Amino acid sequence: EVLRKGLPRLTRSTVVLPRVLQEQVARAREAGFAVETEETTAGFASVAVPVYSESGRVVAALSVTAPSFRADVPAYVRAMADIRRRAGFAAA
Repeated sequence: EVLRKGLPRLTRSTVVLPRVLQEQVARAREAGFAVETEETTAGFASVAVPVYSESGRVVAALSVTAPSFRADVPAYVRAMADIRRRAGFAAA
């Protein structure tokens, strides 16, 4: 339904085109994490990773948001992967 209706523009960086959203989802699936920079709130960036059950099913997500000017995406991804591992969840 989101792809059919599109997304409301929240900031100048919000993705509103269905094609672009599909591309971002595909990249996130391939990379194992998603990044957004000032798409929902100007001045902030977020990184999110899925948390998997032992059977490989997504059961939760971890995310971190920080001011864009100091967001360290690679460090956040590493930290969240470590948290998943320590919690006993597989990183598919």
